[in-house]
Amino acid sequence: STHRSTTDPDALLYRKAKGQETQPRYIGQDTIDLKSRVILATGMYPARTSSEKKAALEHLDRIRDRFALEITILCADKLYGSTAMLKETEKRAVTLHAPLIAGENPESLPVYQRASPKLGLLRRRKEKIHDITLRNKQRQVQQTMAFSRSQRLRIRIEHIFAEAKEHHGLG
Repeated sequence: STHRSTTDPDALLYRKAKGQETQPRYIGQDTIDLKSRVILATGMYPARTSSEKKAALEHLDRIRDRFALEITILCADKLYGSTAMLKETEKRAVTLHAPLIAGENPESLPVYQRASPKLGLLRRRKEKIHDITLRNKQRQVQQTMAFSRSQRLRIRIEHIFAEAKEHHGLG
């Protein structure tokens, strides 16, 4: 590889946004209480988009285990609004307050013409119905006042990230 860091070979090439230069990086992940703005968990992870979602879930589990806090809502940006993230937060009994990547329009449940004796096909059909149901439920969550409020409060969290970058060398 022509772009390997000589000082930190574990750093991966990554570009956070379009127009940004690709550089060897890590991703910093903070989980912060929205009301108090207290950082509950933090860490550095390999620079992959999937690392952010995985880290957020690890943080949820760590916060529950270490502090015995019951987290009921996870507020995040659109990056976290995937079906896979919805499934993981559902397992943890957490409501995800993140815009859905799949869009705003409700989806119809599929209607199958024939029953199938194949277990694999039945499992896939059941999973597809579950996924659509989860996304439609998320669309309903996005219409609530609580969702709107948490999305507005996220701006307060961005100030913490800006301070870390500007004053503490975490840019």
